[in-house]
Amino acid sequence: MGNGFEGIVPREDMVEVNVFVEEDICPHGLGEAGAISSDNERKVSHAKIFLNRTVIREFSWLTTTIESSDGVHMLDAIKWDESLTDLTIYCDASLNSIGFVAPALKTCFCGTVPTDCPIQTIFYFESLSVASAILWASGLNPPIKCLLVFTDSLNCVEMFNSLRAQTGYNEILLFMMCILITSSISLCVFHVPGTDNLTADALSHNLPSTALSSLPGLHINLFQPPCEALGLQGRCN
Repeated sequence: MGNGFEGIVPREDMVEVNVFVEEDICPHGLGEAGAISSDNERKVSHAKIFLNRTVIREFSWLTTTIESSDGVHMLDAIKWDESLTDLTIYCDASLNSIGFVAPALKTCFCGTVPTDCPIQTIFYFESLSVASAILWASGLNPPIKCLLVFTDSLNCVEMFNSLRAQTGYNEILLFMMCILITSSISLCVFHVPGTDNLTADALSHNLPSTALSSLPGLHINLFQPPCEALGLQGRCN
């Protein structure tokens, strides 16, 4: 999911790592008279490579996740249908606000888009709304096991189901996977047309009265998107 090495010139967001690289420049070099000579064998030690901080952070996430996991599961709840869903959530976002609603619980949340989001696009905000919904669902009691999330963003559906992200979106994916692993939640993300996503759409445009009209008895809560999903480690404004 990371982007690997980014160029050969160190930047401010890259750190220098000294490694030992044994490289035979000429393992069978020829001497002055054409004879094979071992004097031409050279070794390069402590060669410098530069790792992007994002790559290092993602490897650190992987090692931490492996250390805290309970083992390797070859097959574990990999297929379930809507009848086994414990909770269904609808998500949406605009350039100013994000929101999600759990119709069965008549509970919803809306919040403003953080000013320090690393990417200022609808796709990013839609992804953030889905991640926020997953975080909230993971704290429910009794715990849920099968979570169904609807979004009107096809990009979000592709990203969350394939676990492949564009540059800048990995933090959201890693945040989501950490929640799913620790809470043992099985997640499915599907597309819903905007015309069928009225309540979440109203929340994402900060229209509480419209949301209430679409779902009478709805309890509206305010929330702040998780800073960890932004890669800010609790430094949200």
